[in-house]
Amino acid sequence: MHANDKLKEAAYFLGLLRGTTDRAQFRYLMSAFLAAARSVTFSLQSDLRHVGVAFDEWYSEVQQRLRDHPMGPTINRVRTVFQKEGNKLYCRTTFQAPDGSGPILRLDYSLSRVPVTFREVDSITIEFRENRPEVRASDDIEKAIMDWHSKNIDAIIHNLSQNTPGEWEIALTPDAPRVPPRILLDELSSFVDLLGQVVAEASERFSQQQSADA
Repeated sequence: MHANDKLKEAAYFLGLLRGTTDRAQFRYLMSAFLAAARSVTFSLQSDLRHVGVAFDEWYSEVQQRLRDHPMGPTINRVRTVFQKEGNKLYCRTTFQAPDGSGPILRLDYSLSRVPVTFREVDSITIEFRENRPEVRASDDIEKAIMDWHSKNIDAIIHNLSQNTPGEWEIALTPDAPRVPPRILLDELSSFVDLLGQVVAEASERFSQQQSADA
C-alpha cells in the first residue's frame, strides 16, 4: 500500500529531526515530517476507498482515534499553516552566564526565517538572582540587559536560528507550551506509532479485497 511508504517517510524525517540541533534544518525537516505524516491517511483512503461501505465504516472510527490523540488535531492544523503561511515554530531560548552569575535571560520568538531578528522576538524576560545584590529590583529591563549582555544581545538574537548555547524549547502552535525538542518529538513519535497501528490494521482487515482486485 502507498500508505506504508508514507508511514516510512514520516518515520524517516522524524529520525532526522532527532539527529539535528540546527534550527534551520529542524524547521525544514519538521515541514517534511508533517507533510508525510498527514499523507498517510490520504494514501490509505486512496488505497482502500474502492472497498466501499466496509472501509468507510472502519475509517470513520479510525478518524476519531486519530482526533483523540493529543497530536492529531495539531498535526493537521500546523501542516496547513506550513503550506499556506510558511514554516513557523514558536521557540524559547534561555541563556545564563557560564559561571552562573548574572540574571537569566529568556527570549520567546518565532522561528520563521534565518537569521532571526528583533522583529521575531515576542518577549524578553529577565529573572534576577537573589545572590546578586548589585542588580536591584528597581532596575528596568534595558539596564538589566546592558548589565549582563551589553555587547552580546545582538549576537544572541542573530544566532537564535543556529546551534546556540542555551536551553531551547519549542512549540508547533502559539498557544501550546514550549517544551524541549526531545519531548515534542516523543509526542510526534507516539502519533506515528498510532498511524502504524492503523495501517497494519487496514492491511490485515482488507487484504483479501486487495488481493482480489490485484
